[in-house]
Amino acid sequence: MEDCLLILVPSVVTVFIALYGYTVELRINQIKDELVKVKTQHIQEINGLKEDLKSKSMIEETSAHGKELEDIRSILKETDSVRKTEFHEMTKNITKYFKETDNRYYCGKALGDCSDLPEGYRSGIYKIQPTKSDELDVYCQMVDYGGGWTVIQRRESGDLDFFLEWTKYKEGFGRLDQEFWLGNDNIHTITSQGRYELMIDLYDFDNYQVFANYQYFYVGDESSNYRLNVYGYRGTAGDSLNYHNGMPFSTFDKDNDLSKNNCAKDGVGAWWFNDCYKSHLNGIFLSKIPGTVWKGIHWRDWLGGVYSQELLE
Repeated sequence: MEDCLLILVPSVVTVFIALYGYTVELRINQIKDELVKVKTQHIQEINGLKEDLKSKSMIEETSAHGKELEDIRSILKETDSVRKTEFHEMTKNITKYFKETDNRYYCGKALGDCSDLPEGYRSGIYKIQPTKSDELDVYCQMVDYGGGWTVIQRRESGDLDFFLEWTKYKEGFGRLDQEFWLGNDNIHTITSQGRYELMIDLYDFDNYQVFANYQYFYVGDESSNYRLNVYGYRGTAGDSLNYHNGMPFSTFDKDNDLSKNNCAKDGVGAWWFNDCYKSHLNGIFLSKIPGTVWKGIHWRDWLGGVYSQELLE
């Protein structure tokens, strides 16, 4: 089978990435400068008090009050220690804050999707908060095609069952660092924020790679049965998704396709079936050449219906 990866990115993000990256780095440097100034000021104050105590005139004036002088010295020593502790705690807390929040916020702004991460961030799981939505975890692909892609599906091993009911596809399933479907509700929420592109990476069993990129991608809400809107193909895989444009999503327990049969049952998966499909990336994970035509993970314009893909994203 082929390895397939479905990933999304807004069409215009470069300016915002550069702006967010520069602004946060500037703020961090400002905080560091402020901490250095505070530390320097405290050291100067303490050293000043120490010099006063060491001065001959002060010692002579307080020679009759040795006990009081020792108390003052003790207080200054404690104050010096407290100031140093406060400074280190402040530094530690600021560092902890940035570590805890940099996967959800950048420059004080919640991440709407992976494109909000600046250049240099590594691929991995991040929290995002799309417009008018709760936070959710997503996998951000930050290397290929310029980075900033929000991954909505991955197939790579066949360990995860994709022949599931409507509710599972609605909510999402699997593990973000392995095989998964992000969930139709989440895909709708993300793509409702603006204009998005769709990138599909396909690999065969000989590790040959092709891709399909669509300039516009949007998935409707549940009341539309997550209707697919996609156009603007370019790539090397061939356009096997246009046949499904405008179609609602179908599962074996909710048949919305145009066929007299149940395409989800016949194809052992779930997809935006028409009558039935020219692409099916949620099909059963099979061997290189499955025993039955059109069983498996398929992208017709690349390998036809008798060859199943190995890896996709």
